[in-house]
Amino acid sequence: MRHIMDMVKELVPLLILAACALAQQLDRPVEAERIRSVIAEINKALSRSDAPALAQFFTPDGDFRMGQVVATGRAAVVRAIERQESVMWSEVTPPAIQTESVRFVSPDVAIVDGSQVQYGSVIVRRRVPIMILMKLDGKEWRIVSMRFLIESADPGDVRPRRW
Repeated sequence: MRHIMDMVKELVPLLILAACALAQQLDRPVEAERIRSVIAEINKALSRSDAPALAQFFTPDGDFRMGQVVATGRAAVVRAIERQESVMWSEVTPPAIQTESVRFVSPDVAIVDGSQVQYGSVIVRRRVPIMILMKLDGKEWRIVSMRFLIESADPGDVRPRRW
């Protein structure tokens, strides 16, 4: 009996690794390209400053987090993005997301690591790391969470602002 338990203990990690490898094999290059095409469409919405179009890429309960700004749900995402745009400098290009990697957590969930980049005359290049959690919703990849990895202007104030 002890011998069987030892074998089971050795096999369980191997089975987990095999399951993870199988999940990674399910046509990942095609799905990664589909995700990159969604990011390209998001960039088009960003270039037009079209917050409602951008919000449509989110799941109905998706969240947007930039510093202390926290928005949950499409309507709140629209308000937060419009508010962010009203305080951005006009001397810079519209933001664009550059995808650095797409990693699959499961067959229908992926993490996109990248940067939001802007160019300007005073600040030549501004780069903010970004993480996007995406979920396959029916046949479309949608944003569950978009997080800009920046520190707040006031490190003592950790309360998120809700929109």
